Amino acid sequence: MAALIYAAANMDDVVVLTGFYADPRVRARHVTVGQFVGMAILFSVCAAASLLFAVISPRYLGLAGLAPIALGLFKLWKISRRTDADGVAPSKAERRHRKDADRNHRHHRQFQRCARGLDAGDGGPRA
Repeated sequence: MAALIYAAANMDDVVVLTGFYADPRVRARHVTVGQFVGMAILFSVCAAASLLFAVISPRYLGLAGLAPIALGLFKLWKISRRTDADGVAPSKAERRHRKDADRNHRHHRQFQRCARGLDAGDGGPRA
């Protein structure tokens, strides 16, 4: 029964792993080792937490559910306050997005100049 519950709970993991294995830039060996290391860390943390919760009063155990909520809210707060001025370098994806946005903006300006030139009736873009 435990194996069935584990499999059902990790269906999203299968989708993520499939994406990693399908990416030609990522080595399958790294994905496999990372999966095993991640599971070992997760198991170790859960085992330590279960021993800790054995000595904590059961009425306080429900408060443990606030930890992921607090962590998520803290990360959201950090992201909302982060700017490039904080000394945090933009990620590769952010730099690519900015580069694409600048290129699109340039093309849009060129299109507008061309359209204005055609509207003026001279048959071509203005210089």
